Amino acid sequence: MRILKSIAGITIVFCVFISLQTSLISCKKETTKTDTLYLKDTVTINTKDTIRITDSINCSCYDLTDGLVAYYNFTNGNLDDSSGNGNTIIFNNAVKTTDRFGNPNNAYLFNGTSSYMQVKNSTSLNPKGAITLMGIVKMNGFYNGVCHANQIFQKGTIDQDQGVYSLRVAYVTPDCHANIDTSMETAFGFYGDYGYAATASDSSNFIKTNTWLTL
Repeated sequence: MRILKSIAGITIVFCVFISLQTSLISCKKETTKTDTLYLKDTVTINTKDTIRITDSINCSCYDLTDGLVAYYNFTNGNLDDSSGNGNTIIFNNAVKTTDRFGNPNNAYLFNGTSSYMQVKNSTSLNPKGAITLMGIVKMNGFYNGVCHANQIFQKGTIDQDQGVYSLRVAYVTPDCHANIDTSMETAFGFYGDYGYAATASDSSNFIKTNTWLTL
């Protein structure tokens, strides 16, 4: 069964994670300062400064394990799910390659036509609320066929089917047969909902080739 399938347009993938719950609280810093100045007369001046600085930092930073259901870091070619949920990659014909830090065998190269990975379906991979999709990738080129989609990963087959979700890069246009403009490739994720696709995209930062990106 094809569940999470990745066929990307000549893409190197370094890290992927999927979380069904996220919580991010910004840091808060409170500072107070009190200056007290005493002037006694025109001949003698006594100056006293009283400064109180109180730092109250309450930071609840994002915890990667909060709601995490699948995490693939590909360290030394490892295909296991590092989230602990057992969503291990069961098929792979991509090629191990160097990651963004220059470490060998810590990323995978997809040829853009026939290489992909598969993960078996599981209860943990079916979100019931908010969902976060993330990947660290480098695009070596862009797919210029029908609909122009460079797939990073996707659960399911038909975009608009209920429960399908995907992270991809594409030249977004209503016409799947339009000429591709590779200078306007954007990253976006979506979630299928009974014939519709709820989409989140970044249309202001266009994707460039040969550059590592966090999507």
